Amino acid sequence: MDVPLQEGGTVRDALISVWRQTGEKPRELAELPELPEEMRFLYEVFSDMAHSRPYEQGVALPIPHSEILAWCQLNRIILRPWEVKLLRTLDSEYLRAINKKRE
Repeated sequence: MDVPLQEGGTVRDALISVWRQTGEKPRELAELPELPEEMRFLYEVFSDMAHSRPYEQGVALPIPHSEILAWCQLNRIILRPWEVKLLRTLDSEYLRAINKKRE
């Protein structure tokens, strides 16, 4: 869902745009499991940070610590160490999932 598109944004972004324009929720969004309320903030942070993900020869790389720090400074948000660790874990799982699709 959060796979980057060549024209920018992600598949999720494109589906949300369709939903806003048509007023009808795409099936792909409707079938997604609900995110637990406790995870919503960190997932939104992760999704926002993912836009600054570096790529090398078309391959997604981990979000650098410098980008996490920059995001925190720009948004004036202090993340706790466990939150940063969770974001890094989400990033690792994301990379594993998209790399599995490339194989």
